[in-house]
Amino acid sequence: MKLILLSDLHQVGRRGDVVTSKPGYARNYLIPKGFAVQATAANEKWFEHQRKNVEARNRDGSVTASDIHEALEAKGFTIDRRQIDLHGGIKVLGEHEVRILLHGEVTAVVDLTVVAEK
Repeated sequence: MKLILLSDLHQVGRRGDVVTSKPGYARNYLIPKGFAVQATAANEKWFEHQRKNVEARNRDGSVTASDIHEALEAKGFTIDRRQIDLHGGIKVLGEHEVRILLHGEVTAVVDLTVVAEK
């Protein structure tokens, strides 16, 4: 069964990916929990509309995986942006823990302080 993921799921895919799943897993878990919708033409249009709205909101004052990637590269760390495990971005100031998925069974935790831009 083809699905559009509505949120990032570890070992399944990232938000917006079209994935193939077993029908039982999709019907009994992914769709009822709101993690995915069936990949139809109408759902694809709806998702694109939602994605544009979310991206516009996120641009207005949130810290994204790309921002963290740039900060880590400036400090001399080389990782892929997709290894940073954020659930929708960071939208509040303060201390945060960010998981970085280095390998299948290896996860690093980075302490991040978000301060207001001057």
